Amino acid sequence: MTGPTPPLGPPLGMPPAEQEVDRARVTRLLGAYPELAAETVTLLGVGWDNTVWLVDGRWTVRFPRRAAALPLLDRELLVLRALAGRLPLPVPEPAHVAGPYDDFPWPSWSAPVVPGVELSHAGLADADRGEVGAEIGRFLAVLHAQAPPPGLPTDPNRRADMSVRVPWAQGTVGRAVELGLLTDVPERFEALATEALDLTPSTRTVLCHGDLHLRHVLVDGPAAGGVIDWGDACVADPALDLSFAFAALTGEARERCLAAYADHSGSRGLDRATEVRARLVAVGLCAMLATTAHEGGDDALREETLRGVRRALS
Repeated sequence: MTGPTPPLGPPLGMPPAEQEVDRARVTRLLGAYPELAAETVTLLGVGWDNTVWLVDGRWTVRFPRRAAALPLLDRELLVLRALAGRLPLPVPEPAHVAGPYDDFPWPSWSAPVVPGVELSHAGLADADRGEVGAEIGRFLAVLHAQAPPPGLPTDPNRRADMSVRVPWAQGTVGRAVELGLLTDVPERFEALATEALDLTPSTRTVLCHGDLHLRHVLVDGPAAGGVIDWGDACVADPALDLSFAFAALTGEARERCLAAYADHSGSRGLDRATEVRARLVAVGLCAMLATTAHEGGDDALREETLRGVRRALS
């Protein structure tokens, strides 16, 4: 997370922190970063895997909050270093890795701030997302054309495997219904889930961000500012990333995103199987984010991701 999005505590249901990094602790730990004056230290956000602090208004420092996040830290550094200078939008540029420390058992890393505000909290109307759509379409075409760095796993969480993803999405949608966030399970979702289960397994793989949703795309006014949080990067079906077009965009903005992707990737547009996978991933992810936002008191994220469910089914 970057930009002026309000700092949020962990929602209910989020794994508990195995290591808390409060202000006193982070102030001690920042001494390991020679590039930081550490004159100002502000909590930027708490995610499932990391606590992120904004330092001197110009740097982010990410500290794992649980042991399960350590392989993701390694993967994030691996991918970001391999992609340095190759993408058309800013991404985090790892500057310094520090730790483990005497009083913190894991490494952490710093990077200059990526400009912008999370799309989920930017208040950007659907009708004003055309430029974001076009920029993300081009970004994904360039990303998907990159050679994956050696050692990057292939869809380790089976996020593009519909035999796994459909039941998961049914569960997240069902939970949103239980909480009253959705009035019922949309008929269009049931039809989409059935179609997704009938697909033959995908054999197409590219280098993917792996978790490209409304919180991980930053905007700067009506334009894209950058793409953050690369811990789930992997080799997978491109539908995993193209789900953004269905969760975050609609109408002309979605058309511009998919057209830019096709133009810059040399494809003829999305085939039906890729579209179905992308829509299914978008619905499930938005329903999950809406639930955690509701439990954590993040009204803006809840409403934006509920709109994302409707976008993905439109």
